[in-house]
Amino acid sequence: MKYSVIIPAYDEEQNVPLVAEQVSAALDALGAEGEIIFIDDGSTDGTYRAMAARRAKDRRVKIIRFRRNFGQSLAWQAGFDHACGEIVITMDADLQNDARDIPAMVRKLEEDNYDVISGWRSERKDARHLMLLSAVGNWLRRVMTGDTIHDQGCSLKVYRRECLAGVDVCRDLHRRYITAILQGKGCRVGEMKIRHHRRKHGRSKYTIRKKWKGIPDLLVLAFWRQHSTRRVQTTNKAYAIERLDGFGEDMPS
Repeated sequence: MKYSVIIPAYDEEQNVPLVAEQVSAALDALGAEGEIIFIDDGSTDGTYRAMAARRAKDRRVKIIRFRRNFGQSLAWQAGFDHACGEIVITMDADLQNDARDIPAMVRKLEEDNYDVISGWRSERKDARHLMLLSAVGNWLRRVMTGDTIHDQGCSLKVYRRECLAGVDVCRDLHRRYITAILQGKGCRVGEMKIRHHRRKHGRSKYTIRKKWKGIPDLLVLAFWRQHSTRRVQTTNKAYAIERLDGFGEDMPS
């Protein structure tokens, strides 16, 4: 399989059908076999029903359902663990990312021989206080780690699957630092300006409190970048999956 698109969702019932349609169109434009992996991160609304309805129409759709809300980082990890594609794509389910940017990001990855392409929301459509905090956080990260990426917090990213081998988001800090970790391991990381839209449905899950929680992770990341030459691997996963749909008959349900 060529492409795996990983989309975590928490209480995104209205957005799931629309983002699924957009991602399906992007995979069609790429012209190769792909899969769409939705992670229902313990939603309390009809998010899972919306995913299941889409799967009934499109067999490329696969679903991982968590027993409770674990957060986006562990949802990404579950997606990485089950992805089959040579190229792995991550994005949000809130329609602020634009799936139409995926083909161009894939072309940049392949034609310019990158290992990772990170989206850059150069014209971001979010609340001003969140944009200010993100700007400060991105500046602080670049100063402390030497990272060159403008917008680590952007969820729309494209990876070569082999680069994700050994990366465990459950242990390797918040998902926003995956690109910095890979850059520290010697991966070639590029970025591309992408479209960004205002949220139309549902409520944003990002808060000032969550932004501040990333500071301790940043300190650990800075130390790791300077002093680590190897890392300890673990096979223990910190998430509990309630159900897997579409991953093969040998998977538990």
